[in-house]
Amino acid sequence: MHQNEEKYDLILLDNVLEHVLNPLETLTKLVSLLSAKGTLIIEVPNDFSVVQRYLLDKKKIPDPFWVVSPDHVSYFNAQGLKSLCEQAGLAQAMLISDYPIDFALFNGDTNYAVDKSVGKSVHKARVEIETLIHTLSPDASIDLYKAFAELGLGRDLIGFFSVNNSL
Repeated sequence: MHQNEEKYDLILLDNVLEHVLNPLETLTKLVSLLSAKGTLIIEVPNDFSVVQRYLLDKKKIPDPFWVVSPDHVSYFNAQGLKSLCEQAGLAQAMLISDYPIDFALFNGDTNYAVDKSVGKSVHKARVEIETLIHTLSPDASIDLYKAFAELGLGRDLIGFFSVNNSL
């Protein structure tokens, strides 16, 4: 528990929120630590995404492999993360995602959920593709990742939130 009155301009939760039992309580405490113009950056897995649900419905994956109990106790998609943050008194400034590696699951030869042995090569291809995208244009990359998030695509979501001063 944080005991002093110090406020922070930036707080980063990098793959933390999915591990806590009460994410709303955690976020509410973090809001109290943010300065008036502070930013809370939250990265969480994009679970039960559009792609994952589609792949399950089409039987391209045998089960929801992203459910990893007891490690993950909370699951998020774009709307769920935004709603939770709003409940905690946060306003979303921006939401992006990363490369939708789950696209590899559409191809039987690269379906790492069915054949774990291809996982490393799929990840390597992901890194190479993302490096190329970033090299072409950092600004366009951000726009692309915003569009992915808006569509519900991407393996991880990264939200930028500030204290909602209109409450």
